[in-house]
Amino acid sequence: MKTHLLAYVMAVLLTGSVALGEDTDASIPFASMGGIYDWAADGNSALYIQSINKQWYHVQLLAPSFDLPFAERIGFVSEPGSGTFDKFSSILVRGQEYPVKSITKSGPPPSRAKHFRGSTSNGGAPATGAQPAPGASSSPATPPPK
Repeated sequence: MKTHLLAYVMAVLLTGSVALGEDTDASIPFASMGGIYDWAADGNSALYIQSINKQWYHVQLLAPSFDLPFAERIGFVSEPGSGTFDKFSSILVRGQEYPVKSITKSGPPPSRAKHFRGSTSNGGAPATGAQPAPGASSSPATPPPK
């Protein structure tokens, strides 16, 4: 029994992680050399990052960035020398630096249309078969008579 426990402890110490079903210490290699392909905000405390090999990562920030959901561009600050984006990295949003809390491998982000209230999947056009609200006219508004 002691040998199995000792072998398990040694494996954890050598690999630096415990198998939890997800990679809690993921990293994006060569981030400073074009290794990041795309990104999408996930509220104000997280974002999805896609690496150049099309793998998605979910990044939790240490503090919320209220500008993140509205940012058109962000910066990725990685460790000097290695250029790897990991849990010791940070992002820049409108000149403010936000440290990374965790980074895990994930699937792609949910549709961006779901993040905005009132948006539809067909570019804002009403759904086929949509009915006007009671008392509302389905024709364009006409000016009142003079």
